[in-house]
Amino acid sequence: VFLSGGIGGASEERARQLNIDKCITNVKDKGKELKKIQKDLGFTKEETLYVGDDINDLVVKDYVNLLITPNDASNYIKRKAHLILNQNGGEGAIRELAEKILDAKGVLKKITQGGWKNLNN
Repeated sequence: VFLSGGIGGASEERARQLNIDKCITNVKDKGKELKKIQKDLGFTKEETLYVGDDINDLVVKDYVNLLITPNDASNYIKRKAHLILNQNGGEGAIRELAEKILDAKGVLKKITQGGWKNLNN
């Protein structure tokens, strides 16, 4: 899910490119909206991570298991985050996070050795 306080346009286009089903923009209360998304999709706090880069993203911290920031995030949110990625937003931060998740699940090694074949089931 993309959740943005911005008016939109670029977010929706990027969501389309990545085949992201849910893109919500112009969000004034990210905590409230995140709780609604969790309820609608059946996810708990423990199953939720959030990547944010600015002070207004801090309101979700109590509703997520992990609050993650890109390297170029506001220093204030970086001090409160559970993880700071090495890459900047828009410059590979989400790819870095995806690889960390795949590595933690033991899947990254399979992919690097044999590609995606037999894993796209």
